[in-house]
Amino acid sequence: SPSQGRLMKSFIIFVIGLILLLNSCNSFKQGERIYLSKCSNCHGVNGEGLAQMYPALDKSIYVNSLGNLLPCVILNGKYTLDKNGNKTSEMPPVANIGDVELTNLINYLQYKFNPSQTPAQLDTIVAWRLKCK
Repeated sequence: SPSQGRLMKSFIIFVIGLILLLNSCNSFKQGERIYLSKCSNCHGVNGEGLAQMYPALDKSIYVNSLGNLLPCVILNGKYTLDKNGNKTSEMPPVANIGDVELTNLINYLQYKFNPSQTPAQLDTIVAWRLKCK
């Protein structure tokens, strides 16, 4: 009957809306999981860092204003050159991280430490990654 059809259509729309709502509530959970497994040993569970050894992420220029450089720092690490021109590691590269994980991690970092930023899309992160040297 027509009323059953409308009821079924309403129910399907409700279920889809509920799924979308639940997914949006967990949108940074994957990034948090990646952060906890790959970054928190040095930067701390809450990004507090450890004195001069590991920087706090809430004060990080990369997280707060240079997000387009985050893929390069995460994938390549960060280093300086000593007086002989040798690389001295300040942060090792994060190994075995794909584009989707990288996107989730960056969005989590920005959500956690700079929530005014709009989450980046996968294609944006890939474009930033391709510019890494």
